[in-house]
Formats: sequence, C-alpha cells, structure tokens
Amino acid sequence: MAPRVEVADPVLEANLAGRKRDHGRGGHCKQATSGKVAYVALKFATVNATAWSTAIVFLAGTDANVILLQEHKLMPAEIPDATQWTEDNDWLAVWEPARPGPNGGPSGGTAILVRRGIGLSKIPLSVATAGRAVAAQVECPGYPKLAVVSAYFHTGVAFVGANLQLLDYLKGWIIADGRPGLLGGDFQNHPSALEATDFPRAINGTIFS
Repeated sequence: MAPRVEVADPVLEANLAGRKRDHGRGGHCKQATSGKVAYVALKFATVNATAWSTAIVFLAGTDANVILLQEHKLMPAEIPDATQWTEDNDWLAVWEPARPGPNGGPSGGTAILVRRGIGLSKIPLSVATAGRAVAAQVECPGYPKLAVVSAYFHTGVAFVGANLQLLDYLKGWIIADGRPGLLGGDFQNHPSALEATDFPRAINGTIFS
C-alpha cells in the first residue's frame, strides 16, 4: 500500500511568537556552502506510511525537509538499521518504536526526520504516548526553536477514550513547553472533529488540512 501523504492533515501550528504570517510553514534556514550562505525554506510533510518499507519510498521522492512520520511499525530492535538508512541518505531522525499489537504484530510507531543540516534533538514525552507520539526540537536559523510532534491516534475512535486522553496529554504538554511549533499526524478524525474540541484554542493553534 502506498503511503498516504498528508501535507498537514491536520498540522496544528502554534503562533510563532507573532511571526506566524511572516514565516508560516516557510521561512529561511541558512547553511554554509563553499564559503557562501544558502537559504533553505523549511517544508513540513506528515505521512502515515503503514510500514517502514513504504516510508523509504516516500522519503526518496519528497521535496519536504521536515517529515512527521506515523505507523512505521519498527520495533525497538529494528530502529538501529532504520537509523543507519536515514544517515546514509542524509536524513536525521528521532524515533518512537512500534508496540506489539492485539494480533502480536507491530502496531504504530512514529518518527520525526529532517534533512541533514537542520538541527534535531528528541524531547522526552510521557510513557502514556508509547508507540503513539514523538517530539523533537527543530532548529534552523531564521526560525525560533520549534517543538515538533508526530502523533498517531487510535483507528476508528472519535476524540473520546484513548484518543481524548492522548489529545489532552499533548495539549497540556504543548502549553507547558511554551515553544512555538507544530503537531502533525494521523488523527483518525475529520479536521472538523478536532476543531470541535478545545484543543486548537487552548494551544493558540491553527488547523491546516
């Protein structure tokens, strides 16, 4: 199955300290190249790949340089090989491994990947997000330091029960963290259902879908 590419489905962008309309999902990242300064616009994409093998196909063809990945289905023992692949292909990555699913196979797993030259460092989250969410600080000149989260919500569930618990946890974490940033992922719900919660207003965010 081909990866379902969702460049913001939906991405929630916190107010970039008054600079949201100046940068939006663009802006410029300066990198030194042969004594000159090159300007690189950050471009975000979020994708539910359903497997690492299809994620590789997506990564090989995308022009985005910050990827929020869901459902890679990599168990902890498989992460080192995936990390080696990303490094060999000029990506940096932080991972939340998959967990055993109800049928014994791998379930979930999230990651954030950036092109080499963009700063990336993992931010710890609660064990309550195991297999479901990963956070990282993304650093690029011309931007504030961004807190970026990739999340994978439970299939076939509205924003109640486990999905509401995950959403509420991320809401509290984003508010407490205080950095501007992005939350992208497979929410398993129509954007209007997310808009109907207090989540966007609580984090001073905007939904892109």
